[in-house]
Amino acid sequence: MKQRNLTRKERTRLFIILTAAVVILSCGIGLLLRDSSWRLTAELLTVIAVDVFTYMRYGKRIMVKRNGIWRNESLQQISTSNLLALVVSIGISPVYLAHNEAAAMEVSRILDGMSFSSGNILTGLTGILQNVPIINGGLAILVVCWLIFSLGRKFLN
Repeated sequence: MKQRNLTRKERTRLFIILTAAVVILSCGIGLLLRDSSWRLTAELLTVIAVDVFTYMRYGKRIMVKRNGIWRNESLQQISTSNLLALVVSIGISPVYLAHNEAAAMEVSRILDGMSFSSGNILTGLTGILQNVPIINGGLAILVVCWLIFSLGRKFLN
């Protein structure tokens, strides 16, 4: 039995559900494992599990016709939803900081000490990720890997 391709409406619905699932699961894991050393690993594994499930379930059905050629855009849809989930989690982090004054003070102190010239920008970002459990560090790493992969692929072709 041949499976049909998803329509535009179904692809949009899948995109929204995938983004919401990643945001909700990553916020839950971040808050649950706030002080654990396994938080980053758990967040990364959660995002990878959701992405793999989506690819296995819908990977062959996300075909889009562009310029007369059918293309499988499942990886593009997954990576775009991951980027949107990261933006949403960063966007809702001020709500968390508004209700947690200790974390807000620590993030403010870290931001005051960050400088591009001294080279401690990565250390500062890591400190912010540790103090704001709403932001998924594993998702940030995955998005950076997707960007490196796409840029490398563009230069190799």
